[in-house]
Amino acid sequence: MKKVAIIDELIKSRISQSFTFENQFTHIRGFHGCRPLDIHTYYSQGIQMINKERLLHETLFRLKDTFVAKKRIIEVFEKHWQSETIEEKSIWFTSSMKELLLTAGHYMIYGSEFIQGIAADLTIHQLLKNHGIPTIFSIDVPIETIPTEYLKCLEDNIQNKDTSGGFKSTSPISKNNVIAHFHPLKIVDWHNNGEYYLSPTP
Repeated sequence: MKKVAIIDELIKSRISQSFTFENQFTHIRGFHGCRPLDIHTYYSQGIQMINKERLLHETLFRLKDTFVAKKRIIEVFEKHWQSETIEEKSIWFTSSMKELLLTAGHYMIYGSEFIQGIAADLTIHQLLKNHGIPTIFSIDVPIETIPTEYLKCLEDNIQNKDTSGGFKSTSPISKNNVIAHFHPLKIVDWHNNGEYYLSPTP
């Protein structure tokens, strides 16, 4: 039976010093910030691992610009792809929605961190605001897909009543574990001197 650990609730409870996720839960509720082109694909396909061909297609779509040649975008894409590590190609989550809104708003404002890096190299970062809608998904992440070191860090955080920090899944997320989403209307943009970004209406 599915049992979901919600960090915001656990830090309010009395937790024993021997607490571990594996002893009590099957999933951990995580929050995934993004700027998807199509919300419905998350509910029909889940969250897939990074795929070079699909990512290149999305990069070319999001960064299409009169003044930057397609060939140049592909060159920069290839440079970034070759420098990416397995760690960076995982699926990332925060333990609380509040942290995404206050300290990691760039995921909702600009989307994929990989594509952000390409856009920054080409100095066309602002183009990333032209497509998609800022979104936060609530996801139940299976514990067996979370590396042990991240589980231990989350367990320590619970003991310390701390909801900060992130964790990753090294496997795709099933559509059955995509629980809900919402579109934040006001997000702190640390790429723009901490000013508020006002989200377009979906």
